[in-house]
Amino acid sequence: MAILHRLIGNHDRRQQPQPIFGSEHSPDECLSEMVVDFFEGGECGSSSPAGGFFDATEMNVEETDCTAAVGEIRRMVALNDGYVEPYRELLVGDVMEAAASSSNGDVSRRRLVMILRELHHDAAICKTKWGGSHGVAAGDYEFVDVVSGKIRYLIDTNFPAQFEITRPTIQYTEILKSLPLIFIGTTEELKKIVRIMCDAAKRSLNLTNLIVPPWRKNGYMQNKWLGPYRQTVNPISDKFPTSTSKNTTHWQVKCRWIGFDATSSMELNDNTFVYVI
Repeated sequence: MAILHRLIGNHDRRQQPQPIFGSEHSPDECLSEMVVDFFEGGECGSSSPAGGFFDATEMNVEETDCTAAVGEIRRMVALNDGYVEPYRELLVGDVMEAAASSSNGDVSRRRLVMILRELHHDAAICKTKWGGSHGVAAGDYEFVDVVSGKIRYLIDTNFPAQFEITRPTIQYTEILKSLPLIFIGTTEELKKIVRIMCDAAKRSLNLTNLIVPPWRKNGYMQNKWLGPYRQTVNPISDKFPTSTSKNTTHWQVKCRWIGFDATSSMELNDNTFVYVI
């Protein structure tokens, strides 16, 4: 623990400024504080044997075949000959073109929203933020969503990175490779994939005698995309000035808070299609 305090500074953490993670709001709990609470067995930690590690034998954890998990994810992300809702097919094509037009195929969220809105999609930056409760650590996250009628599509431009863990097993690595680089899908599809990945991550960490950190638990991961969020529908920054805003120093942004429970009824699409780029 002395080493840990030397890494982050052995002083009162409550007096430290909160870091900014590319969002308009700061998280209630900074990463360094979460790490300390995790190792000290704080509110975000889990009980464990002496030494801070789970014993895979005592927990009766066995390595399981990852074929089913990989197959389920690939079934959801595969482009097949079945029916695909026309608007969804159009959206996928436009996102693919936006990524292809960017260097190394890496498109920023703000640039993606700008391009999609120019193509008349109802796209926005979504910033989720939630407080810690019931064993779930506080946090925030940012992604893109597009609404078409009563259907809401979530877009994450760096999806696999959200599920990376320490010392992954071969099986977990195979499951991670099955994820699309850019996720485009509904909340129901996302919920299924997050559940599969969190279950697989827990097995992998247990088998390598590591504790599941609070930022990789299912509740935390679900909140990243499905928690209460603020929608920024005009994410134009100083890098993209418009002709009507040359003499202004503050950009006009339309925002609104929407709770997850209020939007869950929007999921009326039965298609299980997530495009892989």
